Amino acid sequence: MRARNGFGAAIALLLAACGGGSGQGLDAAGRPIGEGGDTQPGVPGATFESIQADVFTPICTVCHAGGSAPVGLKLDADNAFAMLVNVPSVEVPSLLRVDPGDPDNSYLVQKIEGTAAVGGRMPLGGPPLDSASIAAIRQWIADGAQPPGSSAAAPKVTAVTPAAGSTVSSVLTQLTAAFDEAMDAGLVSDLTFTLTASGGDGSFDDGNEIQITPVAVTLANAQSIEMNLAGIALSDDAYEARLVGTGATALASIAGRVLDGDADGVEGGDFVWQFSIATAAPSPEATWRWIQDNVFTPICTQCHIGGGIADFLLLDAENSFAATVNVPSTEVPALDVVEPGDPDASYLVQKIEGTAAVGARMPLGLEPLEPEVIAAIR
Repeated sequence: MRARNGFGAAIALLLAACGGGSGQGLDAAGRPIGEGGDTQPGVPGATFESIQADVFTPICTVCHAGGSAPVGLKLDADNAFAMLVNVPSVEVPSLLRVDPGDPDNSYLVQKIEGTAAVGGRMPLGGPPLDSASIAAIRQWIADGAQPPGSSAAAPKVTAVTPAAGSTVSSVLTQLTAAFDEAMDAGLVSDLTFTLTASGGDGSFDDGNEIQITPVAVTLANAQSIEMNLAGIALSDDAYEARLVGTGATALASIAGRVLDGDADGVEGGDFVWQFSIATAAPSPEATWRWIQDNVFTPICTQCHIGGGIADFLLLDAENSFAATVNVPSTEVPALDVVEPGDPDASYLVQKIEGTAAVGARMPLGLEPLEPEVIAAIR
C-alpha cells in the first residue's frame, strides 16, 4: 500500500515548524537567517538531480529533512523521489504529489505555483520559486518524472506544415513546426528556423539557392514555432526548411536541452524537410492518361458512363480507349471517334471543336474546353 503522508499534510505542520507562515526568522530564500545567502539558488535543469540540488536541498530541507520532518515528508536527496512520485497528497487525496507526465495535476506543481485548493504557496514564508525553476520542475514531470540517474530525451520535432514531400498549390503564408516539449522563446529567430528556395532546379547544393526572409519567426505557443510569410511572393519552386540544432544558438527546450534534429536520441543535429510550391496549373499533356484524368473522367463521365444519358459511348477509365480508338461514331459512322494519326478526321475532335455535322458541341451544356486542352487531344 502506498504511503498516505501527503505533501499537503506536511505543510500544515510546517506552519508551526517554520514560523507559522509569517516569514519571521527566515531570509529571502525561505531559510533560517544565518544558514545561507539572501538569493535563490541557480535555476535547475529539468532533471531530478538538478531540481534536488537547486531546490529541494537548499530550500525544502530547511524543514523537510531528518527525523523531525513534518508528517515524515523528507525532501533530502535520499528520500525525495520516493516520497513525491506516485504518492497521493493528503490535502487533496485525488491528486498525486507528482503525477508522472501530468504537471497540471501534480500537487507539487499546484503548491509551488500557488494554485492548490488547500493551504499556502510553497516555499512557505519565502519568495516563490522563479518562473524558470517552476518551468524546469514542470518539464521534469512532463518528461515522466524520471528517477535519479535518468536523463530526459532531447526535444524532437513532432509535426511540420507544409508536410515533408508535399506540394502546395495555394499561396503559402506560414510554416509551422511542433515539438514534444516546451521550447525556449529566446532562441527562436530567422536564424534558427530558415527557408530556402532551390533557385528553380530542385537542388540545394549548387550555389544558386535563394534565402527567404520571413516577416517574423515566433513561438506560437510553448511547443510550436511559426514562420510568418504573409505578403511574401514565393515562386513555384522546391523549398527546404531547416530547424537548427547545431551551433551556439541552436534551438533548445526551456529546460536547456538542445534539439535532437536528426532523431538519433542525442542532442544536436538540424531538422530539415523539403516541399514544393506549384500554384500554376500544369500544362496539358498529349497522353491518354492525362486526357482521361483531366477531361474524360471529371467532365465527360457526367453523361458518358454506364446508366448515363450517353452510355452508348463510355468514357470512364476502364472503357474510354476501347470505345474511341478505331471505333465508328454513332452520329456519323463514316468517321471513327478517334482516327489514329488524323485528328481532323476524328469525330471526337470535331465534337469538342464544334465543327461536327450532327449534334451540339461537347461538353454538352458546359463551357468549351480550353484551346490548350483541345490541342493536347489533337
